[in-house]
Amino acid sequence: MWLLLLGKVQTLENLNARGMQLAPFCCLCVGSEESMGHLFLHCCFVDSVWESVLSPLNGQRPNLFNFLTVESFLHAWPRVQGSVFVQKVWELVPYVVIWSVWCARNDVIFKGKRRNAEQVRRETMAYLWNWLAVDEERGDHHFSDLILGWEAMVQGIG
Repeated sequence: MWLLLLGKVQTLENLNARGMQLAPFCCLCVGSEESMGHLFLHCCFVDSVWESVLSPLNGQRPNLFNFLTVESFLHAWPRVQGSVFVQKVWELVPYVVIWSVWCARNDVIFKGKRRNAEQVRRETMAYLWNWLAVDEERGDHHFSDLILGWEAMVQGIG
């Protein structure tokens, strides 16, 4: 399902074709032409978000430039051992980062609102927590556990 949603993402090329004349450059880094691969994997702004979310992995952090497409990246996302809750959190991480980046990008284009990578990282954690709201496993955890225990959680994944 997520891959189908990604296929519907309106890149600048699609928006330009629909009459919204926008510069062909990524509005987050303003250094490269926007594409799905650039926006979600290769943009230096997005790399900062990924770095802050995955920094506890140290040398085991995936090199996003090894992936040409978002789909190949998602297919290569590692499986984890750990509690059911940790597994669910880890499975959601790439989608939540992508969603947060998408929201940040759209806010720049449509509202003129810019955020820095740290703000997007915090929004990522908030989205992650909210996406887990209906999960039975979340009942024993608190948002502060996710924020304060993030490093231990991610290091346990490697």
